[in-house]
Amino acid sequence: RNGTKAPPLSPLAVWPPPYDGIGPQRQVVSAHIHCASVGADGRAWAWGCGSNDGRCGVERFLNMKGEGRPPEVDMMKCYMMGPHRIGVARPLYWKAPSLLNWRVLQVATGRNHMAAIAIPGLEEEPPK
Repeated sequence: RNGTKAPPLSPLAVWPPPYDGIGPQRQVVSAHIHCASVGADGRAWAWGCGSNDGRCGVERFLNMKGEGRPPEVDMMKCYMMGPHRIGVARPLYWKAPSLLNWRVLQVATGRNHMAAIAIPGLEEEPPK
């Protein structure tokens, strides 16, 4: 919650439940204390512990201060109880190449890492 009553939530998060807003999934993997999935539409999702695992590319951890404030990475132990898009964040928070417009074919995960195989071809609008 970052010390606030209303934690900053990304538009790339699925909240509140139900989580069926991410559609059918064709692959799910898990590791130490996080999980990831690939949807039938080619989008990748993650949830679980974000202290060591699954933080890269999850806007929830890049937007600690909340909307309209300068980006700051949340380094505290946070749990993503629901699925969050991985590898895609709004430009303010993510300067590196992203998975936007890439179709994820497969994800793999270990104790402190996640990897994806993706190809171009997913047509979607950039997050605002």
